[in-house]
Amino acid sequence: MTKYYDMNGVLKLPQMIEIDPVETCNLRCRMCHVSFMATEKRPVFDIALLPRLKALKGAFVSVASGFEPTMYRDFDRLMRGLTDLGVQMQIITNGTLLDRAKINTLLASNMDIINFSFDGIRKETFEHIRRGADYEETLENMLSTREAFRGRDTAFLVNSTTMRCNLEESVEILDFWERHDFDVVRFLPMVVRYSDQDLVRESLYPIRDRVKQVFDMAALHVIENNLKAVMLMPYLYSSEVRRRFPRNCSGLYVYADNPKSRRVLSLRERFQLGEHPLMRFYDCRAAFTTATILANGDVQLCYK
Repeated sequence: MTKYYDMNGVLKLPQMIEIDPVETCNLRCRMCHVSFMATEKRPVFDIALLPRLKALKGAFVSVASGFEPTMYRDFDRLMRGLTDLGVQMQIITNGTLLDRAKINTLLASNMDIINFSFDGIRKETFEHIRRGADYEETLENMLSTREAFRGRDTAFLVNSTTMRCNLEESVEILDFWERHDFDVVRFLPMVVRYSDQDLVRESLYPIRDRVKQVFDMAALHVIENNLKAVMLMPYLYSSEVRRRFPRNCSGLYVYADNPKSRRVLSLRERFQLGEHPLMRFYDCRAAFTTATILANGDVQLCYK
């Protein structure tokens, strides 16, 4: 069992850190919180703080969770500095700013997971959702990154926020990323966080029966076509596919019998879910194993 205390009974340092070096993004995606943020000056991470993180050697660092990290002016120094600290890394990025220099920075970094956010797969759908992004340029950046890492063990994931406007593209999405050798396609349900009529119209809740039909079809597509790509479904629900193929379904994951399939666990599954001696009412240890470093340098522990 994992030990959470040292010999003196003191709580250990976090096993996983999230760092948001900026609090902004170059896009204004329809469903994203950034599109609804007030226009004001935002803090930027002070790169001089990086040497103070030496005690985190051996931890896992997720670069970005809610904003676009490649907008950070010291992106190269941040990534190389974290690598020098001996941490493993995940980056979450929209891919629009990944030029050759930034790809080289990623190649020189200790990348465990590269997680792209790309909604839908048709040009008109993508550019409708991701306001400010160019479909062709973004795909070129992402696929160039994937090719640059050919032969490495780094996992490549895609987050696809599912809305009404891209729901019917789900099988197309799987096939596209399968062709380009991505490991996991994570379908994430859009959350209506604001009383915005455009968001309300995109809500999946009123068509939830159709949502289940579409994702059952997608799950069956993965299994019957022996895809390498693993699918993360947006909901855990009673499904005929799960009953027929129990060995191909685990939690939200659906995967074929393809020996090249990689079920890459999310950081939440790796570090936050599970028992902890001080958490007696919920199977979560996030408050004791993870922390977030905000752009202003503050350290935020889980308070949820």
